[in-house]
Amino acid sequence: MRRVLLALAVMGLVTGAAIAQPATDLGGGVFIAHAPAGLVYSSDPPAEGWCHFGRINGCDDQLNDYLPTSDYVVMYVVAGFLQESQWCGIEFGVSYAPGLLMTEFGRCVPSDGLEIAQPGWPASGTGISIVTTDVPWTGNFLPVYWFSAYAYGSATTFALGDHLGTPGPTAFANCAQQEFPAVCYGAFGFANTMGVDCCPEIPPPPSWACCLYDGSCIFVTEEDCAGQNGVWYPGMTCEQVECPFPMVCCIVHECLIIHPDECLAQGGVVHPEFEDCTDNPCEELTPADPSSWGSIKAIYR
Repeated sequence: MRRVLLALAVMGLVTGAAIAQPATDLGGGVFIAHAPAGLVYSSDPPAEGWCHFGRINGCDDQLNDYLPTSDYVVMYVVAGFLQESQWCGIEFGVSYAPGLLMTEFGRCVPSDGLEIAQPGWPASGTGISIVTTDVPWTGNFLPVYWFSAYAYGSATTFALGDHLGTPGPTAFANCAQQEFPAVCYGAFGFANTMGVDCCPEIPPPPSWACCLYDGSCIFVTEEDCAGQNGVWYPGMTCEQVECPFPMVCCIVHECLIIHPDECLAQGGVVHPEFEDCTDNPCEELTPADPSSWGSIKAIYR
């Protein structure tokens, strides 16, 4: 996916309007395998185009079991999400037995798009990346690709999966170029073979950096962080944050071990040079104007 988006940026095909779209959380998305009953491929395409027949209203509408072996079956890859979503990029791979002949295929995009397929696509074990170049996909159950296939009598499966030619389990990219894995890939079953159903699901809550009071950082969910009275930094790892830790704070001649921000809020002065309040180092000090925590960090970094 990254290489496709980079190629688009270099070629000037991704417009400013597309990139400016608000970030959409595509977590929990799936690739559904769907073959409408009775739909047979013809060299004379329907007026609406083949993509028109791939829409479904929900998980219960998907059909992928016991597909006939006597016709050229039309199969769809449907992107499925829990709610109406907007995305600009997809990638997936395919795998199937030699007894399955792929005849025709094509992308389903709202207006225009660009694709980068591996050599031999759609041979088994290859993958494809597709992006829209003007109008994004918008919906929650939309066809993004179609195939026509003929099975030579023997039971076989046509399975969707990761694009093995790119790094990471990326499947969807929103228009802000944030990438998300698919939680399920469907499959088509021919003859006496059952397919594999998929349905979008609520993704687990994300884990990000959480700064604890003692200055340590842990990688947990927002709920777990709040349970430990920490400060959660969504979208950041512990390597990306600098957690403040308690220091000696002199409020006039009183010595406390508290966070720098707490110290300054009480009119105190932070003293990073003191390790603790043993023998009360504040008694010997002349009260001074407090400095900001930022200036203190700059001095003692």
